[in-house]
Amino acid sequence: MDPGGVFHTWPATQPATQPYSNHPLNPTQNQIRLLCLLPHHDKQTPIIGKLSVVSLLDKPVYDALSYVWGSPLSWGGLELDGGHIFIGQNLETALRYLRLSDKPRTLWVDAVCINQSDSAEKSHQVRLMRDVYSQAATVRAWIDRSIDASAEVFNHLAMMPEGPRNNTNINWLPMTAIFRDPYWTRLWIQQEVIMAKELVMHFRSNKLDAGPLLTFTQLMWNAFRTRKASQLDLIALEEHLTMELNGHVYSGWKFLGRNYERCRTTRLSESGPSLTVPVRDTHIPYHGTLMSLYMDSGHLNVTDPRDRVYGMLGIATDCSLENVLVDYSLSAFEVYGEVFKHFIRVYDNLSFLCCAPITPLRREVNCTWLPHPRARGSSFDLLVHTRGAGSVISVVTSYIRPLGDSLTLTARGVLVDCVKSTGLHRVLHLAAIDDWYADLRSLCLETNSEALMNEAWDSIVLTKYIQAIQALEHKEKPRSLTVNDLYSRYCQKVLDHGHGALRLSLMSIVDEMAENLDLSPEDEKMFNLFLLSFADAQFVTTRSGRLGIATSGYLESGTEIWAVFGCPILLALNRGPAGCYTLSGQIWLDGLMDGEACKEISLSGEPTPDYAGPLVTDLILC
Repeated sequence: MDPGGVFHTWPATQPATQPYSNHPLNPTQNQIRLLCLLPHHDKQTPIIGKLSVVSLLDKPVYDALSYVWGSPLSWGGLELDGGHIFIGQNLETALRYLRLSDKPRTLWVDAVCINQSDSAEKSHQVRLMRDVYSQAATVRAWIDRSIDASAEVFNHLAMMPEGPRNNTNINWLPMTAIFRDPYWTRLWIQQEVIMAKELVMHFRSNKLDAGPLLTFTQLMWNAFRTRKASQLDLIALEEHLTMELNGHVYSGWKFLGRNYERCRTTRLSESGPSLTVPVRDTHIPYHGTLMSLYMDSGHLNVTDPRDRVYGMLGIATDCSLENVLVDYSLSAFEVYGEVFKHFIRVYDNLSFLCCAPITPLRREVNCTWLPHPRARGSSFDLLVHTRGAGSVISVVTSYIRPLGDSLTLTARGVLVDCVKSTGLHRVLHLAAIDDWYADLRSLCLETNSEALMNEAWDSIVLTKYIQAIQALEHKEKPRSLTVNDLYSRYCQKVLDHGHGALRLSLMSIVDEMAENLDLSPEDEKMFNLFLLSFADAQFVTTRSGRLGIATSGYLESGTEIWAVFGCPILLALNRGPAGCYTLSGQIWLDGLMDGEACKEISLSGEPTPDYAGPLVTDLILC
């Protein structure tokens, strides 16, 4: 189902009630309408169909159509129950190609089976989308283009994953042509593909089993994530698989590659999504959750921003349709807020604050603490395993509420320090090592803290390295590889190449080390997290003489540094004129990354009798 379809405006001549008034739906019976597409051998003859009403509780037999609406200015027609309705031109073409020559075909088609002029009916039917597509005998996806189904790449992928990928001379271009179609950019398509028991791709001239296409998305995602030299042929395809529309970049293959197996396995299991999940002091799952799918939806195109939530409810691994109400009378920011209300209820923490904010100019919601799907953020996997704040403290007293055209988050925490000075805003893992030193020395001299320079390198690099380890193993102890391996490799470079080695970046050193040390996949991922933690960052010093690294570029002298209960990373907050705080980024701060600020605060969020630290304060984030 396409979100443009659910909220599409019909041409002015479209009868508003025909033929739906003759086929009313009973919401209490999980009823849907089905289209009986009458047969004809000639694709050019008018399309004729009939509607019927069935209950999903009765397990009806039908196929479901997955497609995009296309241009709202291009219309076709359908003769339905003796009347005539307008449908999108792409849908009309799809029905002509899907129509059988000798017998009727029963389909569920959103634009035909849902009364588009009835908002209440649309809200109810959206709640049934997961069941509509998971119960369909076959989901038939329509892509309006011709392909060469005999291309070698399709045979190659059809033999996977059983066989090894031992041929890197495959011509992938037929596959990239398919994935550049607008079909893959639409958000609702992801649910339809993931929930399908059987998925068949229909093109103008032929059809394909979708298995090889889904295998391709996972190959591409693994190549994109690991960046191994053995996968350069796949990595080179990334630019050919990406579409730019209205200034935004869309890549539906990334969403499917990352989420297909996890979401499908959970949603189609007999037990369904797990709502009995670890909380507070244990590992917090991320990938496949409602929050992660909402964040991943930045790769996808929607007509209605509320569908970044509603379009994910059917496939989230930690959410059922009863947890978040589908209500299109709510504004976008209210619907977004439901994601994080759910997160607080289920996980009893505020770790979503680890997702970096973005500028208000790119927001659909004027709210700095609220993660946005288009945000460029630090790695959640890394940040969520820091120990800098009260991540094990309950947040049952936290709540979200609307305030004007925004949302506020009420939380508790302690003020631990303030920013004194900031360094240059850099992508530090790509910056040359001597540029690092220049930034640090300039910052330390500026703040009359030259002695801080002597300990800066060890404290910052070691802290982040250990956090990367924890993100993978969820343990306190280091792996067999230590940060000394990184130092040793760097020192060897200095000996081999002299001062020129200082122009190497941290990423180039780690990449070469990984290549020469024959790292395991787990170690490679650890080092990738290690590098990612330095991206889009800047050095800071504080009024108490600490050194740190902060994300984002909105810090200034006087920015407050808080340990917010339920959030594992220290937060940089700016106090507004009305007493509300805006979130400016996250901070790794030397000497406060092991929960020192909250050690004498109970799990309920109250200070113990021996507590002598900063005042525990309620604060409002906006």
